[in-house]
Amino acid sequence: MHGDARWPPYACAVRHQLRTEGVVLVPALAVVALLVYWAAHGGGYAPTTWEPSALVVLGLLAATVFGLGFARIRLTRASAIGLAALGLYVAWSYLSIAWAAAPGDALDGSNRTLLYGLLFALFAVLPWRSWTAGVTLTAFALGIGAVALVTLVRVGSSGDVAGMFSDGRLVAPTDYVNATAAMFMVGSVVAIALGARGELPVALRAALLALATVSLQAAVLCESRGWLFTLPIVLVAALAIMRDRLRFALWALLPIAGALASLPALLDVFRRVDAATSSGTPAQIRTELIDAGSHAVGIALPCAGVVLVVALLLALLDRRARISERLIRNANRAACGIAIVAAVAGVGVGLVATHGRPDRSIARYWDRSNGYKYGASGGSRFALVGSDRPDFWRLSLRAFADHPVGGLGQDNWATYYLRDRRSGDQPRWTHSLELRLLAHTGLVGFALFATFLAGAALQALRGRRRPDRLPVALAGTALLPVVVWLVHGSIDWLWEFPVLSGAALAFAALAGSLMNESAPPPAADPAERAESASPGADRTAPRRSPRRLPALVFTGLAVVGLVAAAVAIAFPYLADRQTNAATNEWRADPAAAFTALDRAAELNPLSSRPGVTGGVIALELHRPAAAAARFDQAVARDPDNWFAYFGRGLAASAARDPAAARAAFARARVLDPGEPLVRAGLARVDSKRPLSSDEAFGMIRRDVARLTGGA
Repeated sequence: MHGDARWPPYACAVRHQLRTEGVVLVPALAVVALLVYWAAHGGGYAPTTWEPSALVVLGLLAATVFGLGFARIRLTRASAIGLAALGLYVAWSYLSIAWAAAPGDALDGSNRTLLYGLLFALFAVLPWRSWTAGVTLTAFALGIGAVALVTLVRVGSSGDVAGMFSDGRLVAPTDYVNATAAMFMVGSVVAIALGARGELPVALRAALLALATVSLQAAVLCESRGWLFTLPIVLVAALAIMRDRLRFALWALLPIAGALASLPALLDVFRRVDAATSSGTPAQIRTELIDAGSHAVGIALPCAGVVLVVALLLALLDRRARISERLIRNANRAACGIAIVAAVAGVGVGLVATHGRPDRSIARYWDRSNGYKYGASGGSRFALVGSDRPDFWRLSLRAFADHPVGGLGQDNWATYYLRDRRSGDQPRWTHSLELRLLAHTGLVGFALFATFLAGAALQALRGRRRPDRLPVALAGTALLPVVVWLVHGSIDWLWEFPVLSGAALAFAALAGSLMNESAPPPAADPAERAESASPGADRTAPRRSPRRLPALVFTGLAVVGLVAAAVAIAFPYLADRQTNAATNEWRADPAAAFTALDRAAELNPLSSRPGVTGGVIALELHRPAAAAARFDQAVARDPDNWFAYFGRGLAASAARDPAAARAAFARARVLDPGEPLVRAGLARVDSKRPLSSDEAFGMIRRDVARLTGGA
């Protein structure tokens, strides 16, 4: 008997699919595992988190390309244009190192951009099918939902809950409140879109919708105003993208209802902590946070459990329901009309709320947004107004005006902002994707990235009228992370989080490739077809071998590019590891720490980080001469680094050289006129008690503790 005769026919089909198409899941699920890992580890923000991951993605791309062979990679014109534009943007980022004031930062930013380009390229070349795309998207939604569930469980039962919050708002696991809210929003909308699909197993649909509820609840705990303000736009855009709009909207009601049922308890966390902050001790604030968090989770998780049961019952009913195609089309048109009416109504409400003059209200908001404007303690964070973003955006536009063609250089906006800031913040990022592109890489970079987005969107949205509904639905689902990333990222710094940017670009590529699922294979050469079809053709004669020179050249260029990318990522990663090792071990073994920093400086000759770290360690050890040498190294690599000059001034003061200290402090003040530490150093440079490194670092530690909510 044949070995497969014992298997039912469907089992044979599944095994055949796994053998022929399942290879796609190897790199796809590896990327999903990276995304979930980033989600649980600071959003992947730290270089030592995303740099080794970039090497993994590079290896996956190389294995995929050479495993498939260049002849089997099919890209439409729109996909090819988008991929080429993204590749050129990555190259432009690296080129910006040449004019960047801080070339080490530009290299870091370019490597991060390369990571995103590698993710897009990997998902673009994979031969997706509906079932492999569905498995990948489902694994991602389950992974982010699991991170949200673990986060809520920790809030409700962990003694270290204080480290998960800042000012009464959930920041874990990304350590930035708005990134956490956006990440859980991405997981929620993807889970809802998948849970609405009748093709999935009933239990899986119920689990997805329950996890979508948990993700929404975790997003509410962040009390992110950026998330709240962009939420209506995200929902309307999601309805516009999804083909089965009414189905998506109806199934979304379950997680929304679960989140609304627990909303008072979730909002109560910030209210109680904010009220305790105004008069309580750090111990009392921590106790209030633990109690409020435990109460909120005690209500939120049962609500998610109710959603699980209801979703399971409704999914069973949905499995038996049969709806005509005509009714589905009419329902989707109605849902589109409802979305349009909702958008118009939102505009109308905005006009009424601003007395018909939104421009004046925006102008007043802009004028008063020189720092946060807090209301009475114990209120809702969502009710507070004011932000420093207008000042960030003002100087981002000025940076673009000053450097319109190439920008300041990738990741080089922070030092530019400090020179003319009106706020007390020291942000590293522009808090806007569009302004980031303009300020960092100029008009050229903005045009290249816009071309990439246009090509990717054109490919992902083509074929929406196809009769096979599942690929279109999955392509729309894959675009939902892009929607959240673009809309929320327009007013925040989400680009720097690989869990958000990586997911957005990778799934955009998946959507575009999926729309190419039913495309026929490339036709043979017409002359070859005619020759093989002619009656007198000799089918036994050996065929001429094709010209291999172009393929060999292309392969050689690909190998060179992969090696260059590996070198560009690997050496900064090794340098960062050495720097981190020195930071962690200098108290136990100062000599080994300085040796590690010397290796880091050699591995990455563009970065000022080893010099600054070594200078701080030397000051902590009260070695002013060594500190001066280390800070001089940092200044040579980054002439606009105010802290390097400030450290040089502290070292000179410790060495009883007021003239050198004054010069260093003066330069630091030019680079950052609003820094109180620099003003204190200058004011006391000629006194009997000049500012010491112990005092300066103590002030920094207290400020960090205040900003992070530490005791």
